[in-house]
Amino acid sequence: MVWPVGNNHGMCSSTVRRFTSDDRPRIKYIDSRAFGVAPDPDDMVEPWLDSYGGSWGYVAEIDGEVVGGTAAFDMEVSIPGSDPLPAGGVTGVGVLPTHRRRGLLNSLMQRQLSDMRSGGLVMATLTASEAPIYGRFGFGRIAVSAKREIDTTRAQLREDFTPSGSVRFIDVEEARRVMPGLRRRSGRDIPAMVTVPDSIWERIFADYEADRDGASDRFYAVHETAGEIDACVMYRVVSTWTERGPSYTVKVSMAFGLNRRAEMELWAFVTSLDLVRKVEGFRPSDDFLEWMFSDMRAVETVSVQDHNWGRILDPVAAFEARTYPVDGQLVIGFRDRTFEDQSGAYRLTIADGRGRCERCDDQPSIVADAADWASVYFGAVDARVLAAAGRVEGDADRAALHFATDRAPFSDVNY
Repeated sequence: MVWPVGNNHGMCSSTVRRFTSDDRPRIKYIDSRAFGVAPDPDDMVEPWLDSYGGSWGYVAEIDGEVVGGTAAFDMEVSIPGSDPLPAGGVTGVGVLPTHRRRGLLNSLMQRQLSDMRSGGLVMATLTASEAPIYGRFGFGRIAVSAKREIDTTRAQLREDFTPSGSVRFIDVEEARRVMPGLRRRSGRDIPAMVTVPDSIWERIFADYEADRDGASDRFYAVHETAGEIDACVMYRVVSTWTERGPSYTVKVSMAFGLNRRAEMELWAFVTSLDLVRKVEGFRPSDDFLEWMFSDMRAVETVSVQDHNWGRILDPVAAFEARTYPVDGQLVIGFRDRTFEDQSGAYRLTIADGRGRCERCDDQPSIVADAADWASVYFGAVDARVLAAAGRVEGDADRAALHFATDRAPFSDVNY
């Protein structure tokens, strides 16, 4: 099936259709022109390109020539207090710079999201190159990532810090065996954490020279308690020498654990490495790093950026899936510009922390766009903050109580 593309000014014939293997060379060309990145012919692992061959890969054509595309990974995304939901991890969205402002992106996204919705997905997620683009398709910011830098010359552990386990290095083959499964388990309690597709893990473990940005190859280490692995870290080292001697930087790619204590002990390990003067990595907003040192100023927040964006594709299924800290009833006004049939009122009745959601004709207690409901749903923003910004109307106080979360949402992977 092909979809017509709007706003082509009557100058050409435009369609959106499913991706085929014959489109691969053209998609690589579009990506290089749209993002200014020349594909490396030696790279055999290209997760974003492989995703086009999955369930949600599409291309836009004008007069038979492919000029844009979008794809998605099959993922799961963690939600507050419950099992992760199946989600489409949107990726590879691009249109040739010579063919913009013709409605191609709109048609690609609408086709993709429509098919995801009819295919039973409850959520769509993405990491955005540019923040303003995806709000108009119902995506809201669901997680932020804070870049943290630790000055190891000041990073003295608190006197009462006593390790509960041990740390050892592992090679890449053991990392392949233990890290994907442990990360999946550790991410279940963190809202907005997405599962890492196998093709992205393959790219991580392939550790291409082009991915190192002048740093070393990856090191892998695990924390063990009573002989069981309960936390993992992967990092690179940038070797720098000054007139005063070595001043190395450790760049942590991922650090995760089944509990915060085990993860914290891995951070204590990387800040104690010889010759290292700085450790950096991306962390959630409810981070523990600065609290583990006697001098809290050893840890500096360099930047905070939007990282993961989410889109509710099925409001009833989504609102019934997560848990809630406060029982009660809330009538949600849901505005959806992409799927008008989803706009309206939803009665959410919460008992014993679980919600029952149904369409209704009641007057909404609070009204917001689909994008803002995604942000509230994952705990990325307090509804009262959105009310102050003029983005929601109604009882933001009650919504803030119902949608509070124990953990700050976070995701540590780009896709």
